[in-house]
Amino acid sequence: MTRLRHYRLKTNQKLREVAAKIGLTPATVHDAEVRGILTPRLAVKYAAAFPGITWQELLEPPRTCAGKQ
Repeated sequence: MTRLRHYRLKTNQKLREVAAKIGLTPATVHDAEVRGILTPRLAVKYAAAFPGITWQELLEPPRTCAGKQ
């Protein structure tokens, strides 16, 4: 579960409610929940929907790649 989904469920908000607060569609919020928030720019935007939660808390930890090193 991504951090965005965790905080949305913790605050008992629906996708529509989060989307209305930040000016996006519910489908866009759902996509962000599935993929996770990876950039600070998006984290700041989504943090506006969750009072008391900083944008740093919404960022997903860096993914490790299992490719060639």
